[in-house]
Amino acid sequence: MRRFLFLGLVIAVSLAAQAGDCDVQAYFVSPAVDEVVRLEIISAIDAAQDSLLIAMYSFTDDQIGAAVIRAEERGVKVYILLDDGQDSAAQGREYPKLRDAGIPIGVEHVSGLLHDKFAVIDGELVITGSYNWTDGANDANFENAVFIACPGIAQAYTDEFVRIANGVLGLGWPIGGEMGRSTSAPCAECLARINGAARSNFEAVDGIGEELAGRLLAAQPYTVSDCSRAGILAALEAVDGIGPVKADAILSRFCPGLE
Repeated sequence: MRRFLFLGLVIAVSLAAQAGDCDVQAYFVSPAVDEVVRLEIISAIDAAQDSLLIAMYSFTDDQIGAAVIRAEERGVKVYILLDDGQDSAAQGREYPKLRDAGIPIGVEHVSGLLHDKFAVIDGELVITGSYNWTDGANDANFENAVFIACPGIAQAYTDEFVRIANGVLGLGWPIGGEMGRSTSAPCAECLARINGAARSNFEAVDGIGEELAGRLLAAQPYTVSDCSRAGILAALEAVDGIGPVKADAILSRFCPGLE
């Protein structure tokens, strides 16, 4: 693989003078020039402080995946949408690692590809373009990525993310408004955490074995008419084999501070 880093010659175009308070940077890779976009994406994710929304047709890049998990671990609110098939057992896909990290992931199973390739960071920065977050995009293809630092554009992409996640897929994620500038209700965040849990996360709860974990996974996404501790407990107890004791253990594991 070629590792040509054009640090001083990176093809970047600043359009700040034409975009008012916005700044736009365009980056390109090709079979002879790689790493440029990957490193910029990782740097942007590592700088995230509050929120990270990702809509991606294909996500197989281990290095970018590790950066997303680092963001989740330091408290950034991460939500991911992926195309149908990205949750399969195909080798190299980031889905299993991301989900095992407790990141809420929605997979599109409706008509039409989720062909989007964008991320919104802290409600201010949009990353978009032709570039899928894959090794192939990094080192084998002619690709582009545009970084748009502009709250107004970021809001438009956030609105589209919410439309797909909650309007089309019905995930009920606590996102919207001005992501990066406001905090979600604790109950809604708790519900999102449970809806984004993987089988291994459920199996980590005392009293939940492989069979019950499978039932809990199949019941996702959980919905409540009025978000509260009692409402989430009732949704969990509706799963066959999950009584009050096990439901309380699940809630205590995922949302220890929820009252």
